[in-house]
Amino acid sequence: MYLIPTPDFLSGAFEPSENNITWLSLLTAALIAPVLKEIIFRGVILKGLLCQYNPAKAIVVSSLIFGFVHLNPWQFLGAFGIGIISGWIYWRTNNLLLPIVMHISNNLFFSLFGKYFGTSYLIDTPMQQVFGNQLNQSIAVGLSILLFAVIWYILSRRMRYQELRNTSHNIA
Repeated sequence: MYLIPTPDFLSGAFEPSENNITWLSLLTAALIAPVLKEIIFRGVILKGLLCQYNPAKAIVVSSLIFGFVHLNPWQFLGAFGIGIISGWIYWRTNNLLLPIVMHISNNLFFSLFGKYFGTSYLIDTPMQQVFGNQLNQSIAVGLSILLFAVIWYILSRRMRYQELRNTSHNIA
């Protein structure tokens, strides 16, 4: 079972750079690019769309643009998903720091993983081979869902607390 199988003619395109990751390319991919992309996509595009449209529409449109800008159908779904989550976090907090940290973490993980295991491992390896067996796959999916739920809960509580504080300040 592949997440998204890569055609043979494209799988080699990811190989040349994976063993040549330098500190400069790591700095660019894992730090500079995420900061600039978040400033552009959340700080400019999403912020502008929020002035014109409701939050759901603005977040989806900015996330679609974010996905398409990656110019790779195999990265589109991940980029779109991260765009939705980052957009929602930005909209709720009006703060770019959390989306920037999330984007840096994502890029750093995949850059280092690609350096040490090869980018084709992430793209072309069946989930069965990555996790070993059905139980390990289920555990990985379950832990991912649990981690997402915990982060969602913490963010929701923190934002609800901030809203209550802002409301009480406005009343006083």
